[in-house]
Amino acid sequence: MFNNVTSLSLNSFSINHFNEDDTTGIFGHFFPTVRELNLENPCSGVNGLVRFILHFRVLDDLSISNPEWDDEDGTPLDLTSTEPPPFRGELYFLGLHADSADFIDLLARFPIAFQQVLVVNCQLPPAPINRLLNQLSQSLRAFSMSAWFDSE
Repeated sequence: MFNNVTSLSLNSFSINHFNEDDTTGIFGHFFPTVRELNLENPCSGVNGLVRFILHFRVLDDLSISNPEWDDEDGTPLDLTSTEPPPFRGELYFLGLHADSADFIDLLARFPIAFQQVLVVNCQLPPAPINRLLNQLSQSLRAFSMSAWFDSE
């Protein structure tokens, strides 16, 4: 029904209000086609957000701005249970703070191949960014950092 949709933007989306069946029922028709996902002010636990993102099978570009992190529901994320999307386009972080470090660390555990990374107005410790960049050492073609502050 929505097989022409390649870009999806969600603003103030609270992922924790949806169980797996709800997520598949509501967004499932976007999973095979969306190549660009923009999450503005998402509200989620780290595992919940990664679990949601991993549903998008052809995702190349990912943008996350001003996330609000909730406590996890206790369900650990199985990194081997699903094949991650290609992640070979642009990664854009806007307004991430130190509490986003776990998300960045988890994302860096996947075989990501982003070619462009933009980090804007973020207050992040250097360690998770360094792990992410290390994971991207073979694919990264452009890196831009603006108004970045070390939060430690």
